[in-house]
Amino acid sequence: RTYADTTKIGNLVVPSMGIGTISWSGKDLTTLENVELQFLIKEAVSSDAAFFDTAERYGSNAKTALGLGWGETEQILQQSLKAVGVSVDHENSKLKPVIATKFTPSPWRNTKESVVKACEESRRRLGVDQIDLYQLHMPDIV
Repeated sequence: RTYADTTKIGNLVVPSMGIGTISWSGKDLTTLENVELQFLIKEAVSSDAAFFDTAERYGSNAKTALGLGWGETEQILQQSLKAVGVSVDHENSKLKPVIATKFTPSPWRNTKESVVKACEESRRRLGVDQIDLYQLHMPDIV
């Protein structure tokens, strides 16, 4: 049974509603809040609304300001999906979530190689073979 409306981005079918992860940073996965987060993930997946939006840049504010918190919410998403038994394997999962993440460019991080490296690092943190939707985040307008 399907609850969520969908839209297409290229060939990718995406639920019209999703869950943003920017506020997940700095969380301890053993806290009640993360038990609730895991409940939210289960409900999203069971209602076909499993579209998760994250970014390499999302991390606790203090860490990110110092350049240390990068990828924190990607890791939390991967750990939370695993904790509730949701596979991110495209081939073998009926309840496959759609995962979107983002690359944040900067004047010193704007080459093809830096994008590829960042994508590989995000893929590793997310525990996926491929990222469903990879986007440019906060482009440098200078």
